[in-house]
Amino acid sequence: MGLRDSKSTKTADLEKPRHKLLVGDTDRRQMQTNFQTAAGIPCPLKYQGSKHLLGKLNKAASEGRIEDLSSREIIAMLPSPTTRTTYMRHTNNDGTMDDTETQYRDQPHDEDDWQDQMRVFYYTTFMAIATHREHPNLDVKWQDLSDFYEKFLFGPTILKRHRRPSLQSIIHAERHAWQHIITEMWDGIPLSESLRALKNDTLWWTNELDYEMKTTTQWPHQPSYPPSTSRRPAKTHRNQPPYQNNPTRVSKDPPKTQKGGGEKRRQGQGPQERQRQRKIHKG
Repeated sequence: MGLRDSKSTKTADLEKPRHKLLVGDTDRRQMQTNFQTAAGIPCPLKYQGSKHLLGKLNKAASEGRIEDLSSREIIAMLPSPTTRTTYMRHTNNDGTMDDTETQYRDQPHDEDDWQDQMRVFYYTTFMAIATHREHPNLDVKWQDLSDFYEKFLFGPTILKRHRRPSLQSIIHAERHAWQHIITEMWDGIPLSESLRALKNDTLWWTNELDYEMKTTTQWPHQPSYPPSTSRRPAKTHRNQPPYQNNPTRVSKDPPKTQKGGGEKRRQGQGPQERQRQRKIHKG
C-alpha cells in the first residue's frame, strides 16, 4: 500500500464515527419481545424509534427514569426525509478520540405528522419500560399510556376539540407534560400515578394551551394610539371650537379677533367723524 492509499484510508476512518451509544439489532429484538409480553400486541416497525432514540430511552429506563427529549430528537427507525445526522468528535485526556453521532428532525408540519411522531415516542418508551421491570416507579400499564395519547391528546379533549389552539401550542404542551411527569418521578411519585393525575388536571392543561393567547396579549394593557401626525388637534383660535365640514353644515372661517382694531379705525377717521362719535358715546 502506497503513502497515498494509506492517507486515504486514514481520512476515511476519521470521517466515520467509531464509538456510538446505540441499541443493536439483538437488543431491539429482545425489547420487541418484552413489549409484546407486557402489552399483548406486537410493536409495529413504523412506530419504533431509531437506534439513537431507543438507546437514550433504554439507558434512562435502566436508571429508573424517563428521558427528557425535545420534539426534534424523536425520530423513527424509518426516518423521514427531514431527518439530519451530525457527527461530533471529542478528544480525551489520554489522547484517544470518541466520535458521537446525533440525529434531529424538523418540526411536524401537520396533525398526522405529529401523531405519528408521538406514537414513535410512546411505543418506543414502552419498549424500554417493558425491558426494565426492576424499577417499581416505571410500572405503568400499556393501556393507560396508549389512552393518554389516543383518547386524550388525539381525541376531542385536546386535538379534535372545537376552536382548539394552534398545533404548535399542543406540541409544546405535550413536551411540558412529560417534563412535569419527570419532575414528579424525581420526587418519588410513580409514573402511572403522575400520568393519571396530570390527565385529569383540567387547570394545568388550560394554562398550557392558553400560553399562545397570553403571549400575544399586551399586559398590562396599553392603549393603541394612531400615528403621531393624526393625534395633533386642529389648529384653532383660543376658546374657539374646531370648524369641520359635514353634509349638513358648511364651515366658515373663524371670526377674526377684534383686539386692537378700534384704535386703528379711529386713526383712519377724520376730525369731524371723531367728534360725531364722541357725541354719540356721551349721549
